[in-house]
Amino acid sequence: MAPEGWRTVSLGETGDWLSGGTPSKRKPEFWSGGIPWVSPKDMKVLRIGSAIDEVSEAAIGNGTRLVEPGTLLLVVRGMILAHSFPVALTTRNVAFNQDIKAIVPSSSVDPEFLLYWLEAAKVDVLAQVNEATHGTKRVPTEGLQAMPVRLPPLPEQRKIAAILGSVDALIERTQAVIDQVEVVKKGLMQELLTRGLPGRHTRFKQTEIGEIPESWEVVPLSSMLETIIDYRGKTPPKSDSGIPLLSSANVNGGRIRLEKPQFISTADYSKWTTRGFTQPGDVLITTEAPAGEVAPYPPEGVYQISRRVMALRANLRRLSPRFLLYALQADVVKQRLLKRNRGSTVPRLLKPDITEMPLAIPPLEEQARIAEVLGSSEAYSMELEAELSGLASVKAAMSSALLSGEVRAQTDESDAAA
Repeated sequence: MAPEGWRTVSLGETGDWLSGGTPSKRKPEFWSGGIPWVSPKDMKVLRIGSAIDEVSEAAIGNGTRLVEPGTLLLVVRGMILAHSFPVALTTRNVAFNQDIKAIVPSSSVDPEFLLYWLEAAKVDVLAQVNEATHGTKRVPTEGLQAMPVRLPPLPEQRKIAAILGSVDALIERTQAVIDQVEVVKKGLMQELLTRGLPGRHTRFKQTEIGEIPESWEVVPLSSMLETIIDYRGKTPPKSDSGIPLLSSANVNGGRIRLEKPQFISTADYSKWTTRGFTQPGDVLITTEAPAGEVAPYPPEGVYQISRRVMALRANLRRLSPRFLLYALQADVVKQRLLKRNRGSTVPRLLKPDITEMPLAIPPLEEQARIAEVLGSSEAYSMELEAELSGLASVKAAMSSALLSGEVRAQTDESDAAA
């Protein structure tokens, strides 16, 4: 039952629905203008005013159409619908392709309110996704339009949108800081891993991988390792519980991601570890899908790596595991690794591609100091990411309460007059 003063309408009744399209690629004059032409690959933000591709005025009405600021764009076809439902509010005139539907809200619907309603409806929308004849994912328009929307009076819509918008602003500012810290961290990593600690070195030498401090050495990675653990053959069948499996999907950006854990049975773990057990201190590196991502083995718990992940165990008399972790994250090293990939379409690294790669290695004491500096930057990034995650949780809870009417957004006379 809708809260007092609210009414329930179908999503189809919230405004005019429009379809997009693609102008002829055989007419260059259609693709030489400055009008953003939005396709699903551009739908990564909640408010959109730019796109990778642009069309000209001549293209409008010749395969695509123009919508004004304040229009909602919804991805209704594409493989991204397997897990996401991208929506965005236009901030300028844009055109859009056939994989997107547009809603021009009626005068009784606030565009920002409808944006947040659509964002919150993701689970219900994805439940309707099916496959088109050519195998891609699609959301049936009739199903979307039939979805019920609880619609408060316009002033309350605007108040709800303003409250959620204020949380969005905090999220955007936090993300901007994270992005800037990442830029600084990459620059710091490049400097420390090629020039050493500031002010320490005055003499440098040319090597096969570039100029490095004179006291450093260039050696194949294998010479600095105690053990290399990798598995071949078929991965044991998944289990509902048991030993968590670390696949290439779990190793990303220097971290272990366990949002969607998979398991193998304890019995299979015992049978499949003939090549050795992984342990804290090991550095994990992916060999495929994607290749070259690294992360530290979790400090607590027992895990099994999949056949697309290798564990590198440093010889502690010569190599700091933390230094190795950061060294393998450096852009210059990742580029060197990717040049060694064996795949024609999907990058794939074999064991020698990784273990025989030359690395610039400073003395142990300097390795530890470099790792300490980079670790401080990493810790700050993790604090910011935890803050960002917390804000996302707050927004989700507020959206649920406000959009259902469980918590009412109080309006005043200025809101009603707006």
